[in-house]
Amino acid sequence: VDGQTIGFMLTQLHKATKAGYLSDIAIHPDWRDHGVGSRLIEAVLARLKDQGIEYVYGLTKVENEKIHGLLKKFGFVQGNAFYWFEKYLN
Repeated sequence: VDGQTIGFMLTQLHKATKAGYLSDIAIHPDWRDHGVGSRLIEAVLARLKDQGIEYVYGLTKVENEKIHGLLKKFGFVQGNAFYWFEKYLN
């Protein structure tokens, strides 16, 4: 808007498995709740489909209910296809 970036979404394509990973979405605080996230997801899903991607997934923090609601709006469901492993180095 007016030459300023108000939001972005990062994705990764895994063409061999025809999977897309939604890694990050960020919206400027002044533009949240104005449909920017929805428009970004719509555009990304259309582009992934055009690229031959058949499966899309993302990881979120358990407490991030806002992004959960946004993803559910687009038909995403809580998955069970992956285990999350983590290790703290401190």
